[in-house]
Amino acid sequence: MLTIENLQAGYGEKLVLQDVTFQVSSGELLGVLGPNGCGKTTLLRALRGTLLPQRGRVRLNDCDIHAIDKQSLARSVAYLPQDLAIELDFTVRELALMGRSPHLSRFARESAVDRQVADEAMRLADVLHLADCAATALSGGERQRALIAMCLAQQPRILLLDEPTNHLDLGHQLSILDLIAELNREKHLAVVAVFHDLNLAAEYCTRLVLLDAGRIAAIGTPQEVLTEETIHRVYGVRVKVERNALSQKPHIVLTAGNEGRGLAAVVLPR
Repeated sequence: MLTIENLQAGYGEKLVLQDVTFQVSSGELLGVLGPNGCGKTTLLRALRGTLLPQRGRVRLNDCDIHAIDKQSLARSVAYLPQDLAIELDFTVRELALMGRSPHLSRFARESAVDRQVADEAMRLADVLHLADCAATALSGGERQRALIAMCLAQQPRILLLDEPTNHLDLGHQLSILDLIAELNREKHLAVVAVFHDLNLAAEYCTRLVLLDAGRIAAIGTPQEVLTEETIHRVYGVRVKVERNALSQKPHIVLTAGNEGRGLAAVVLPR
């Protein structure tokens, strides 16, 4: 569905991504990992078509995304950035209806069908009961669900999420990721999500892309990517390998010390 071929991208003379190649299939939940500054957010910008590659290309169903008009692309690809500020007192319903804009002609008002789609998006994101509440009055987890509802109202085939659990407590992190995983399964959405927490990425993602200095350091299942050697090479910490006794997925145990950078024990199935 989404194909990235020999992608090289950056900002002006600053090159951020180099020789990035992979595919994202329908129904896949792909996690993007890597240290700060490795190019994770830049990759999402390239995937949504707001950053023009210096070399290579991104294709949606065999069509270069830069050959697709912006409104049509927005019907297929929804993007939720790290910190989307909500400064005005929009209600949750108004936010959801904003997601319908790619489906409306200029100056057109929402129809009954648009309102029905927005209501269904709020139901799926579990915020329908908050429809008339101001988004600025919501908790962090509720606000993130409202923004996901706005993305779902676009009726996309691909959902791009930049650190969807950023600034959330553990309970809200799991709630949001459970929702994303459920949408991924039930709606067969292709989801590409940036993670900093390797544990969460290992638990929820079907496949991982690990970036290092703008290049792909590893790609594959969590078990294939989160190895002792790769974690040490990319993050600069020594690791030990075990497995999560409950999920059998890789799990990271942190202890203090290790050249001032912390010691991580990565847990992998044997």
